[in-house]
This record gives sequence, C-alpha cells and structure tokens, in this order.
Amino acid sequence: MLRDSSIDHSTHVFGKDAVRYQHGRERRIVVAHGLNTMFGIGSGRAGTVQFVLLWHGDAEETMAKVMARKREKASKYGDRYRFPSPDGKLMFSSVRRSEGQARTIRFVKTKNLGSGQFGEVFKALDVDTGKLMAVKQLKTGKVATEAERLKKLQQYQLLEREMHAIRQARHPNIIEYLGSQGWGGGNVKIFTSLKDGDLVSLIQAGEDAEQVARRVLCHMLRALDYLACIEIIHRDVKPDNILYTFEPNGRAVFILTDFGCSSRANTAKSIIGTRIYMAPEMSMGGLQTPKVDVWSLFVTMMWILDVHGFRALERRITCAVEIQQIVAFAAATPWLSGIQEMAAPDPLHRASAAQMLVGLYGGKGLTTPVDRIPPMLGRRRGNHHFVF
Repeated sequence: MLRDSSIDHSTHVFGKDAVRYQHGRERRIVVAHGLNTMFGIGSGRAGTVQFVLLWHGDAEETMAKVMARKREKASKYGDRYRFPSPDGKLMFSSVRRSEGQARTIRFVKTKNLGSGQFGEVFKALDVDTGKLMAVKQLKTGKVATEAERLKKLQQYQLLEREMHAIRQARHPNIIEYLGSQGWGGGNVKIFTSLKDGDLVSLIQAGEDAEQVARRVLCHMLRALDYLACIEIIHRDVKPDNILYTFEPNGRAVFILTDFGCSSRANTAKSIIGTRIYMAPEMSMGGLQTPKVDVWSLFVTMMWILDVHGFRALERRITCAVEIQQIVAFAAATPWLSGIQEMAAPDPLHRASAAQMLVGLYGGKGLTTPVDRIPPMLGRRRGNHHFVF
C-alpha cells in the first residue's frame, strides 16, 4: 500500500496504470505489478521526486511470498503473532462495511475463477484496501427474446437473494460479504472474501477424505445451526458450495457459500437446488425447514467418503426414489451410521443441526440455546467415527 501522510496531499500516482487516490477515502492505494507503478512526492502535477516501481513477480506471487513469511512467524511465535488471512485481514476479524459507509468498490481483476449461466466469478484486488476478493458478476449484454429477458430477470433475482442472505450472516463458517454494487442496472457484482479453494478441488488433490469429512461435518453443522437461528435455509448444500481456507497451523476451516437458492424459512416453497442433494420433502413439494440442509450435508458426507462409489453415481441418478434408497443404504454403513439421524426421510424424525452438535460434540459451536434443543429420538450411544 502507498499511503499519503503529507499535509498537502502531495503524493500522487501517475501513468497509464494509475488508479488515483479518491476524494473522501483514506489516502492509501495499492501498488502492484501492472498497477500504480509510478508515483511522485511533492508539489507539481507528477511530484518533484518521481519513482518507478519494478516488480519481480505479479501481485499473487508477491502476496504468496508475504503469506508464507507470515505463516512461518505464526508457527514460531504462536498466539503472540497476529496472523493476516489471504484476503488481507486479520484472522477471525469481524470488520465489515455498514450500509451507511457503502461506497463503490474499486478493483482490478486478477484471475478468472469460473463461469456459468448467470455470469462469471473472478479474483480481484481492492485498490483502496489491498484485499483480495471473489467477485460474482451477472452477465451483461442485450436480450433478444422474451425468454432471454425472463432468464436474465431470474438470474438477477438469484443474485439479489444471495446478497440479502449473506449480508446479514456473520459466522466464521459462512462466507463473508464485503459489498455489492450495480443493482438497478445490468452490471451487478457481489464481493465476498477470497478463500484458498473449494471442497471438490481439495478432495481431488488427494487430501485424506476421512480427515476432511470430520472437519466438514463439524464446521457445516455449526454454519447450518446458525442459519436456522436467523431463519435462513440454504437449499443447495453440496461439495461445490463449500470452500476452505488454511489456518496458520495447517488445518482447514470450511466455509459455506453460494446462497443463490436460499430462502427465509417461513417463505421457502419453490423446488430449487441440486436434485441429488435435495431432501425428500423438497423434491415432493412439501414443507421446507432448515432440516433440508441437514439431509444435503449427509449426502455431502457420502460424496467426500465416496460411499459405495457415490461420486461416480452422482451424475447418473435423477429419480428421487432412487436417491432415497441410496442414502438409506449409505446410512447403514460403518462410517455413516453414527450420523444416520441426519438422513431420516421424514423431517419430523430427522435431526436438526443443533441436535447433531449436541450429540456429537457436546454442544460445542452451537448458536441455538441449549435449553431450546429437544433430545434426538432413538439416539444410540457409542463410539461414532465422526467424534473428534
């Protein structure tokens, strides 16, 4: 960051790659490879003393080196060292932009992360704070037909729904909302904190599935219990929508993301989400409660552990009855029998996230007050594989 502490605000960036200080903001700006590589100090248009920055790597390479150095110090000094996360903030900080402080987020795009029918997701650098962000952007362009117009409207509504859901959520296992802009036009963007990757890529990289499953279960139950308390149903819990970031000690923290299918608990009626992860009551058009997410998390456990070759079957199964049969079969396996209450077809008999946190972890990580959690029906005591 280039910070201007001069009384007369005489530090300025210039040149073709300049993104200048903006009136009303703190006078600091990102300098990186290809961004603000020339600046001047002193009076005059370009400053009386001029500098040209020569970088020996791009912004991501530089950030990676800095983070590696920070991790080394964190490992050496432990709690005495304050460790920043990959998005440039201190770990577990709860700093967020209030609506009264909302300003246009100025950024430079650094890398494509993916694209879909709604638009694209890319990595970006906030030029005013230095934070790395994930940006979800709605596709732009004219629509030629009524069908295209309706599709664009639906995509807009999904992004708006996601924004409203994550804006009010504040939990270490739920993606952090940094801001959004472009509403009312065709260039909508949602900004969230950047993580190291998603669950799918972690498993594909060869991480120990058993260890990953243990942490995913614990962290996602905490996230789902929190969402239930603020009366939000995610409705699309699956491996693609679970991100991770590494702590200084090398352990992964898992974060629930992509709230485009979410709904308030008292208004959820539409059949939406990914069919193979969909709870029976959703596929049949029944009453939707936060327990639909608990079912989806159980199926996610099946995917992580690849129970009975589930990953290969995932794309071929479309029939709701067949899905329920496979889930019932998986619930009887040694690895998943300890959490089979999550897979009860009848939501009245299915455990809530809060009940599972009490049953497996003694209530650690709960948001729901303990005195409001009924006991699970037929809970068997014993050595369950997921307890750690």
